[in-house]
This record gives sequence, C-alpha cells and structure tokens, in this order.
Amino acid sequence: MEKNYKNNSKNPNEKDQYCPNCGEPLPEDAKYCRNCGFKIKPKKESFFKKNSTPIMFVAIVLIMAAIAVTAFSFVDNSDTQTINVGTINFKIPSEFKENPSFFSVEDDSGIITISKAWESSADIIKITVMYSNGTYVDANRVNDQIGGHKESLLGHSGFFHESHDTYSFSFVKNNMLVTIYTSDIALFDEIEVL
Repeated sequence: MEKNYKNNSKNPNEKDQYCPNCGEPLPEDAKYCRNCGFKIKPKKESFFKKNSTPIMFVAIVLIMAAIAVTAFSFVDNSDTQTINVGTINFKIPSEFKENPSFFSVEDDSGIITISKAWESSADIIKITVMYSNGTYVDANRVNDQIGGHKESLLGHSGFFHESHDTYSFSFVKNNMLVTIYTSDIALFDEIEVL
C-alpha cells in the first residue's frame, strides 16, 4: 500500500503527529491509528528537550556563580592593609595607622630587632621581628625559652601570653622570632601572616 499524505488537509510538520502507515493526523497521545489501526511508537523526546528546565537552571546558576567569583576577585578589599616588619608581610585592619616612633635596633651580639606599631582609636597592634645578622641563632629554641601557653594561631605553632591589658603570640618564621602584641584578643582573628 502506497502512503498518501496528500489526502490530509494539513501538511505534516514537527508539531503534528501523523500515522506512518496511512498519513492520518493523530492525537498527540495516540497509541493506534484511528484510520488503519497501525500501532504508533511513542515519540522519544531528546534528552535536552525533556530536561530543558533543569539544564537551563543549572546553566544559569553556573553563569551566576562565575560572575560572582569574577566580581569578588576585582573588589578592593579595603578593610585590610598589607604591612611589613623586616621581611615578613602581614594583613591588619585598615583602620590602624602606623605609629612612627617604633624602631629597628641591632645589638652588639648581632641580633636585629625590628618593632613597628599601629594604632586605631581604641586598640594597638605591635609586631616585633628578631633575627641574627650572620650569627646563627636558633629561633625555635628562643621561642621555647619564652614559654607561655602553647597555641596554634595565625597558621603557626607558638606561645600565647596574656596579661591584664596585653595579649601576645610568639612564633618562628624563616628562623626569625615573630611576636605580635595586641590590646584586644579578638584582633588575632583580624591579623594574617603572609
């Protein structure tokens, strides 16, 4: 039997379903042709058509995440400032201003001490770096002799001290003894050793 699609008043297109045997227009959910009884195979939807909403949602979320990451990478992080003491860099809150009266000293034994301080309206951060100029000094041994409560802060193991109005943390970095003093214990959460 020759298929004759020209007898239909409609031309076959993607939206309409026609019997592959006789060309009769079929309802969208037809399982058999009303005209010739031919068994109709269900249309298989493509993966993308069937899942277009979840795929679009995931695509939009990924694009938004990429935009957010890009935007945050260009934002000026003005709530911190990078400072250095000797050859070690730190990040501290931006409201702290350097007090220029602190100094750098080398004693007769070749030990160099660099101290700098920063003040805000209510608090102070002081950082001291000690190291040897030419003569080997075991900074870990010196740190152990300082003592205190053994702690891990700022990504380093060292010793924490607390007095009535000052908190300090001493640790070793690159064979240099670093001591950070603060007037508020919470400031240790805002300081970063780079």
